[in-house]
Amino acid sequence: MYFGDGVLGGIDGIITTFAIISGAAGANLDFKIIIIIGISSLFADAFSMGVSNYLATKTDLNLMEKPDKNPVISGLITFSSFIIWGVVPLIPYIFSLWFDYHYQYLFIISMIMSLLTFLSIGLLRSMYDKSNSLLIIFETLILGTIAAFIAYIIGDLLDALIL
Repeated sequence: MYFGDGVLGGIDGIITTFAIISGAAGANLDFKIIIIIGISSLFADAFSMGVSNYLATKTDLNLMEKPDKNPVISGLITFSSFIIWGVVPLIPYIFSLWFDYHYQYLFIISMIMSLLTFLSIGLLRSMYDKSNSLLIIFETLILGTIAAFIAYIIGDLLDALIL
């Protein structure tokens, strides 16, 4: 009953966080700035998604005669899922604070981890959705990749125009 709330939070978490990282990488921002922007956005966006899902669920339930979901649980699941999945692209940047990674590889590692996370979420979706499993996995991967690509290109363009 709450699986969709987790999928909503997870997919939005990974897409939003990786899009932020992609835009910052496209603009050639320092990895510490990427960490600050990434973590602050992760929590702010997770809260926003949780509150939005809470309010939407509450509205839906007010329109139904027999409510079957708890809006608070829906919001908390969305928030938690956003954080859990959304932190994945930030992991290489966070670890770079303690380990000597070459900056140029952080984005590549983050990209690989994000792609694997998109595939994982797609695989989880396919376990619960009776549709074509490969199509569900591919759809999740492609849509997430498009969002990151858009952010990277915009970051790169803004870097050329502004900085």
